[in-house]
Amino acid sequence: MIFTTAITLASLTVFFSSVTDAFSTTRSIIKTKSNCFNTRSINANTINNSNRMTRLNMALWGKDKTRVPKITKVESMDDFLAFLAEDPRLAIVKFHASWCKSCQKFDVRYKKLALEKGDICDGNGDIIEPGQMRFADVEFGKNAKLCRTLGVKRLPYIHMYRGAEGLLEDFACGPKKFPMLEEKIDEKLQMSQEEINFNMVMDEGTDLNDDIMTELKWEQYQEAARATVAANKKD
Repeated sequence: MIFTTAITLASLTVFFSSVTDAFSTTRSIIKTKSNCFNTRSINANTINNSNRMTRLNMALWGKDKTRVPKITKVESMDDFLAFLAEDPRLAIVKFHASWCKSCQKFDVRYKKLALEKGDICDGNGDIIEPGQMRFADVEFGKNAKLCRTLGVKRLPYIHMYRGAEGLLEDFACGPKKFPMLEEKIDEKLQMSQEEINFNMVMDEGTDLNDDIMTELKWEQYQEAARATVAANKKD
């Protein structure tokens, strides 16, 4: 009886040991397959991201001639006005100089931004992907008079325009301030048409107020001038 019980216990021990080993083996296989799946998924995402970055970098550095950001070159006042009148989308104008090192650093990120948010052209210059906004650049050496007329005193310098709203903002923007430009662009792109219309009405009100104040000051000046002339006549 004792011998039979010992055999039974030994058999159960072997059985449970086999089950435990089998469970461990199965769990190991599942874990291995899961890791393989995750690895394939991660590799696929990495490859996709890598491909996107490769296309972006190739376009950025001029190696991909099939995807070129449209950045209008402004070389005269007529070019400048034509660019602004082209369509009502948000438009960014960059003022720079070929000798300016800060401008060169800024230009790399400016081109990347144009690739991400602007019109994309093929090798023939035809637009193949319309963007959310438009981009232009003005080289100071070729357009010194235009730059002075527009109040550009530092480089690189940015003007932001949108359709009938006209000039929205203008500011000096070195490479370190590029995130500020991106924030301003996102803010403008997220505005609803109602907000845009409201700003236009408020701007018109400000202009009207300026005109009224100018007229009042002129009338006050004329009245003071007449009083001065009258006082001189009495003397």
